[in-house]
Amino acid sequence: SIINMASPFKDVPVAFNWLNTEYPTMHTHEHWEILVIMSGSILHEINGYKQTLNRGDAFLIRPQDKHCLNKNVNSSDPYQHLNFIIDNEFAHELLNIYDDYDELLNEKGYIHFSIDDSDVEDLYERALLAQNLSKSEYVEYTKLIISYLLLKFFEQKKLFNSEYPMWLNSFIVYISSPKNFGQPVQELAKNTSYCNLDSRDLSL
Repeated sequence: SIINMASPFKDVPVAFNWLNTEYPTMHTHEHWEILVIMSGSILHEINGYKQTLNRGDAFLIRPQDKHCLNKNVNSSDPYQHLNFIIDNEFAHELLNIYDDYDELLNEKGYIHFSIDDSDVEDLYERALLAQNLSKSEYVEYTKLIISYLLLKFFEQKKLFNSEYPMWLNSFIVYISSPKNFGQPVQELAKNTSYCNLDSRDLSL
């Protein structure tokens, strides 16, 4: 199975792997995933939506989500992301803590959140540590990392409004990340559907 391929151990409910390149083939999974951009930039297409992802961007990817990752030709920075793989049984168990399993499974569009630079560094160190643990320790520690990422997601989910279009909810997450607090309005606008607005229309 894919989980066995991603893990140093066989028959585990959770695992993660490091990827340093694009994955241009559109595909779905039989499990849940959490994808976190660790460095560089990538073009992510999911369920018909396209978005440029940078360090700290993350996605909760469900079994039915159809997605691919294409190289960002505008970026020469080295690219890397962490991909956490979660079997359905554990995903159901974990998400039911928040009473949100069915809601998330049936939500239209895609599920995006972000973590700040300090969280990315912390995640990097935790993943390195997990790779040196025994099988049982690896599983339990990876579950803790996944739980931590989901806590970050649900903290941001409170900002979402179901009456807003998908791009606006995603933009709210984007501007709520501390790494983007100092961005000029013109740069922020590039992450909306209206990035071609005249700069005079964006003055504050």
